[in-house]
Amino acid sequence: MLNFLRPNAEAAPAGSHRGFGLPDRLGKFHATVGVDPGDRRRPKPLVCDTQGLPPGHPAPGPVRRWKRRIGVAAAVVLLLSPTSSREQPAVSDPPVRPASVTRSHEYSTVFARAENPISEGRAWINGGTVGLDWADVATESGRAIGANLPGKYADPTAVLAGSWQPTQRAEARVRVKTTLTRCCREVELRLRTVIGAHRITGYEILCSVVGSFPYIAIVRWNGPINDFTELGKAEQSCADNDLLAAVAHGDTIAAYRNGTKVLEVKDGSFREGSPGIGFYDYRDDVWMELGVTSWIRSKLGLAAWHEFGFDRFSATDTPDEFCCKPRARPERLEE
Repeated sequence: MLNFLRPNAEAAPAGSHRGFGLPDRLGKFHATVGVDPGDRRRPKPLVCDTQGLPPGHPAPGPVRRWKRRIGVAAAVVLLLSPTSSREQPAVSDPPVRPASVTRSHEYSTVFARAENPISEGRAWINGGTVGLDWADVATESGRAIGANLPGKYADPTAVLAGSWQPTQRAEARVRVKTTLTRCCREVELRLRTVIGAHRITGYEILCSVVGSFPYIAIVRWNGPINDFTELGKAEQSCADNDLLAAVAHGDTIAAYRNGTKVLEVKDGSFREGSPGIGFYDYRDDVWMELGVTSWIRSKLGLAAWHEFGFDRFSATDTPDEFCCKPRARPERLEE
């Protein structure tokens, strides 16, 4: 196709056609693309005279002349049209999807209903019912307690159901009916804990309720029963009416007693799971090793499960400043 940017200014004689292109200094027109009819071996540029015809080229007839003019006009319209098909269609941006929002959790209870295992409307997942190798948590007379110990370190354990965010706080009030003198009896909070068949992972914040054997510890549960790692320990114990709290924020796990931080460790092994509670009583462990069944131990009162526990519990995963700072020492609650 010839470059048809402008026609010759002079009229061509009858029987000829106008050439289109740009005139050079010699008054000739150059076609940008063309083939010399006299040389079929390879394409080369055509040089036209001021009448628009190659030297010695026969003039086309009127029909060919009008077809060429119509084609030129159509091409000019095509080039100048703002809606030319040469334009690339606009690519629309992908639709903006709203960010997923994870619902925050807040849970509190005073264990008003007697249940074994604890359920409160299927709000809890238990270490015996689901975990199989551990024991369940029970409730009675407005308290959460352990019920039995089916194996060594098979602590009664329960955690809240649902998908919780990793920033978590759990708090419970400790109740101890009588003075306990023999080690070891413990109340426990759980953070980022997942219970599955034959597997529990997460963090345990435990506190001795035996004043003569004081300790608070943070322990990581690695999965199988008896597979745990102690991350830190402090020489304190929990008495009747104390508030035990635990916070997980980033890689920091901290324990609080009556609003004062008493222990802090760093560990990033687990970020999934939910808060919960647990208990431990060594006497049940001893009788279990002697072959006395958990049913007989319970009926004969050989374990101290009914002597200590929690009478209220709350947990949240709201990731705000309040969640991760120690509160002022709370007012002690009386009966």
